[in-house]
Amino acid sequence: RGALRREKAKRRTSRLNLAAKRAVAAADGLASPGPGGPDEEEVESDSDEDAEEGAQRLRKNGKRHVAKLDAVTEYLIRSSTSSYWEVRWVPEQTVKFRLPRQIGKFEKRTESIIENIAYEKGIEDYASAARHPSVELLHEAFNSADGSLVDGIPVDSKEADRVLAAKEEPSLAQPREDNIRVLVKWRLMQYDEATWMDLLLLRKLGFGALYDAYLERNDVSHVLAREQEIVPADMIRKTCRQQMEEQPPTLAFGKLHPFQLEGVNWLRYNFGQRNSVILADEMGLGKTVQVIAFICSLEPVVGRGPHLVVIPLSTAQNWMNEFARWAPHLNVIQYHGRAGSRKLLESCEFFYEEEADLKPSKRHTKFDVVVTSYEMAVLGRAMLSKIRWRTLIVDEAHRLKSGKAKSQLFQTLDPLDRRFTCLLTGTPLQNNLMELFNLYQFITGEEVDPDAEGYGDDVPQVEVIEKLHAKLKSHLLRRVKRDV
Repeated sequence: RGALRREKAKRRTSRLNLAAKRAVAAADGLASPGPGGPDEEEVESDSDEDAEEGAQRLRKNGKRHVAKLDAVTEYLIRSSTSSYWEVRWVPEQTVKFRLPRQIGKFEKRTESIIENIAYEKGIEDYASAARHPSVELLHEAFNSADGSLVDGIPVDSKEADRVLAAKEEPSLAQPREDNIRVLVKWRLMQYDEATWMDLLLLRKLGFGALYDAYLERNDVSHVLAREQEIVPADMIRKTCRQQMEEQPPTLAFGKLHPFQLEGVNWLRYNFGQRNSVILADEMGLGKTVQVIAFICSLEPVVGRGPHLVVIPLSTAQNWMNEFARWAPHLNVIQYHGRAGSRKLLESCEFFYEEEADLKPSKRHTKFDVVVTSYEMAVLGRAMLSKIRWRTLIVDEAHRLKSGKAKSQLFQTLDPLDRRFTCLLTGTPLQNNLMELFNLYQFITGEEVDPDAEGYGDDVPQVEVIEKLHAKLKSHLLRRVKRDV
């Protein structure tokens, strides 16, 4: 019996060595750090367990111990060119040889997180607890109570957001979809973090509709067909003069209040007259929804876009959510991120390849609406200035400064080629007269000298307001909650 046990142990050792060799061979495919340096390669974790028979594994975030004849530590690796769906376990020896800096940073980050948790729990020797963490501490460190973080991986980072590009690998022996790879942008991740994957895998993960939407967005014939349905240019003014009794049929989420529909009609009328305006409704009256409904109302008149919405960064996600809720049929993109991210966004989301020979101002845009922050508008002025915009919407427009102290934002947006401008502000007019002068100059192009116009400090406040209201009557709409 003793000889039999030794023989079985020898066989198990042989199988373990063979498995280790296979793991090392598989790990040879690890991507080396890209141009961004070693930090581009990340060590992350996953919740999948491919348990071998008889193995008992103690998992840590991004690594595990396999209890067999010898203790084996493995790390879960995500290449910078792969998604969180395409991670793999690699033996410690291989990882430390190939990615020593990343592993060092990972261990320090893990120790710091656990040390904070141990301190908050009142563990006296919290530093030692961090160096030799228990399973409970590790689980708490890399799993959030709300389920948004599982084994150290943000759940949203596994949600596909858009397909940006597709390419067909040359293979005559396979059906068409079997050899298509797609470039996928992941939710809450920037464009330059997009990864390539097989189309079949994308469909298997339940995101196949994103590829169908990509094909729709990239077919310029749809845009040309819609252009045949809009009214002639010489009929725009007459069409926009007609009052809508019902909200636009493409508005999907809910029903507008009567005063909001009135605001949409006011915006439409001024769009037809090419008379730029200031919508100054009190905060809480739904200026965002009125703007979205206004854009939808223009579809039969001038088509879906392009429209530019410039906003504070803090409100960007709210604008994106409202567009998705009220107008899901529109192709709305958020122009943001690092320089590399914006470059990829511009190449994939802005223009059709079929019109590459045309001037940018003559080309159709894939998108209907661009949402961007003040800062990104300044950084991306070279690209944004190439497009002929239907409308320019500026939220919290009191940030615009004219006169001698013109802001970068004013200097960036003022030269843009557009038919119509709508500035949004909820600021009470009587408290910010100078800001209102700035807005008036932006929409009219007229230089305003308050003293020369009779709005100086020596003029009574009531008289200033009356004069200003008379001057702005055709450009300004303001309602307050008590009146609606």
